[in-house]
Amino acid sequence: MNNEIAHETDAMLHQAVKSIDTLFEEGYAQKNPELVSAFLLAASNNNIAASNNKA
Repeated sequence: MNNEIAHETDAMLHQAVKSIDTLFEEGYAQKNPELVSAFLLAASNNNIAASNNKA
């Protein structure tokens, strides 16, 4: 994995935790890793769709 991809993935993970905890309660993301996983999958799919629309 190159540094740019690693940095983007790290940023998405932190955003997932922040967003989930903001919507529900502090610590909710840590207690519900499947929700974090779903958030990351959706964010990844959105990035792919956005990239495809640029082409």
